[in-house]
Amino acid sequence: MGGPGSGSWYRWDTRRVIDQVDRLDVRGLSRQGALREGVHAVITWRQGQSSKSSISFSCQGQAICLEYRTRIGSENWYPVRQEIALEWLPQKLGGRRAWLRCPDCQRRVALVYWSGRRGYVCRLCTGLPYKSECEVLEDRLYRRMRKLRKRVGAADGDTEQPLWHHPKPKYMHQSTYERLGELAEEARMEWLEARDAKLLRLVSRYASVGEHSTWGKG
Repeated sequence: MGGPGSGSWYRWDTRRVIDQVDRLDVRGLSRQGALREGVHAVITWRQGQSSKSSISFSCQGQAICLEYRTRIGSENWYPVRQEIALEWLPQKLGGRRAWLRCPDCQRRVALVYWSGRRGYVCRLCTGLPYKSECEVLEDRLYRRMRKLRKRVGAADGDTEQPLWHHPKPKYMHQSTYERLGELAEEARMEWLEARDAKLLRLVSRYASVGEHSTWGKG
């Protein structure tokens, strides 16, 4: 109880989250040199162990062009060509930074996400929440604790045990280890308290149900 997936966001009947859809990050494209005019490439996303999706990408000066195939429901696949405006704005310390304009709302954004019928749009236009927004308290605390423990090399250890049972990572300063360790221990105690409170609520709920139940004789 209390580990990843102990909340309700993962159930089959809940909404998709933004973490589950394909995305384009203009910052990554810029670092890879893909925003030069005339560049052509194929961008691929892996979906699970056996499937993947891909689009053809090209840069045309003031816009990027995406070409892909899609379909609505069980209809036939059809080709789509989508252009997204590209802007370069000067930075305070020199140089320029690339931005995209959402095809729907025209907001300046760094990422666009696959939305199905409308193609690639900004996060607000997809209407999808972040995964963390769908987590219950125990999940958020557990994720924070794991993140801190990972920084000091204790992510795979027994979370029931204090962090100090694990050796300090090589080359990490003792002061850094102690500072992160204290934060990780605070997060672990908060998670344990939330987990125990949830367990007490469940026990109380089922106990009250049992008190009001009438059992037939065998």
